[in-house]
Amino acid sequence: MGSTRPARFQIYAFSSYVTPIQSCLCCSNIIKLNELVVMLVCHCGWNSSLESLVSGVPAEGFPQWTDQATNAKPIEDVWKAGVRLTRNGEGIVESVEVKRCIEIVMGGGGRGEEMRRNAQKWKDLAREATMEGGSSDKNLKAFVDEIGAL
Repeated sequence: MGSTRPARFQIYAFSSYVTPIQSCLCCSNIIKLNELVVMLVCHCGWNSSLESLVSGVPAEGFPQWTDQATNAKPIEDVWKAGVRLTRNGEGIVESVEVKRCIEIVMGGGGRGEEMRRNAQKWKDLAREATMEGGSSDKNLKAFVDEIGAL
């Protein structure tokens, strides 16, 4: 696959619910801090979507209900930092589909490279925003000042 890391060290982290009955396989906040994690399989809840972006890890989205499909759309189509799993005619995501998406994200083709590059870009932007003097830092200070003035 297209990663510079040896294949035996590639880790695919799972966030929250992968299927309606399968609970969290690992703590995504901890696992994504590990440089060996190359992709996050997530349900596309807002938290896991943002975690994927700010950690610089492309997402393989598996939305289940409510806002998750809405969140999966910008990951794939706007931010171009991931891909969405497709269900078969019976509503099941088969292992060949998971493999297909992993190959897209981690492959050497232009689409996978673009996703990995975009994921890193969002990570860099998030770090810049949260540094002292960054936009999040300034907005938080302005909010605290406004509340303090009440």
